[in-house]
Amino acid sequence: MTKVMEGVRILEVAQHTFVPSAGAILADWGADVI
Repeated sequence: MTKVMEGVRILEVAQHTFVPSAGAILADWGADVI
């Protein structure tokens, strides 16, 4: 089964508490989070 964000690369520059969780969710969906 393919993931929704498969093949998408995301540059995360988050520094605070709640924002890095967005990168984790996108990674779960298949994105490459850098």
